[in-house]
Amino acid sequence: MKIFDNNLTLEKHNEISNFIHKLLNETGIVNPPTPVDTLVNAVKLKLIKYSEAYKELFGERIVNENKKPDIYGYINFDKKIIYAHPSQRKFTTFHEITHKILPWHNKYPGFSPHIDNKNTILRKPIKLLDYEANLGASLLQFQIDRFDQELKDLSLSLNSAIKLSTRYSTSLHSTFRRYVEKNNKACALLVYYADFTEEPLFELYYPIQSKSFTEKYGKIDWPSSVSPGESLFDHFYSNKTGEITLKELGINDNCGIDLAYNNYHYFVLIYPKLAKLIKAVKKMRIKRPYKTTSPVISKKAVAKKKSIKTWN
Repeated sequence: MKIFDNNLTLEKHNEISNFIHKLLNETGIVNPPTPVDTLVNAVKLKLIKYSEAYKELFGERIVNENKKPDIYGYINFDKKIIYAHPSQRKFTTFHEITHKILPWHNKYPGFSPHIDNKNTILRKPIKLLDYEANLGASLLQFQIDRFDQELKDLSLSLNSAIKLSTRYSTSLHSTFRRYVEKNNKACALLVYYADFTEEPLFELYYPIQSKSFTEKYGKIDWPSSVSPGESLFDHFYSNKTGEITLKELGINDNCGIDLAYNNYHYFVLIYPKLAKLIKAVKKMRIKRPYKTTSPVISKKAVAKKKSIKTWN
């Protein structure tokens, strides 16, 4: 049995893709961006506010504003309501919609009502049902493999991913992640957050490596934190793109580094400079020597060149 995306078999991945494809077809969605409200209405759900979700879960109990529960998403199958956190509204809404359209989720004992937190939405979830919902959400917002095909025509950079984020109306976070996961070039995305409580420090949230990057360098043990004096820190602090050497991590090639920030996390794209060099070489036109049969150079021009004297 072939395993796909670490946790899912290829058969299960295709089954989920078929449900997503059917929903997109039934709603007539053929071009990006994928409209949230259209899908919410199509599956007969109601998107509620945080206060309503909190009341559904905890009744009239009042909690300290600074200690609100970590509710990123919520679904109640019986009441047909969902909640999505504003910072990841689109992805989380599609996550909950996937819960709704996959029949085995609805039938899973004790699953509804279901709360999604930061781990089930942004990190690698523990529960298989949440992993499946994340896959469905990604397929919905990036319209199966349309995004994957379009990124092949763009240069390797976070600017390219940002252009796709605008086109698909998706968050930078989910777009950067998909951009690296589905890229056939060697590249890695490091997601960090700043912690300046005691001293300037950047903590690793999680890393992602493209398939070709892992094939080339193996699974890299990326630094869990970056502090002053380290090369990565200098790039972070000054928002400096360019080149970086990572031989201490077992990467002997000179690497390019690209950075972005979305008010929540710092994103770092690492790629071997060779990846861009190969693409540049392929685009170069090989010039023919002077003695060419090309009709661009006329006989008159050749005769004129021979008549020019040179000084010794």
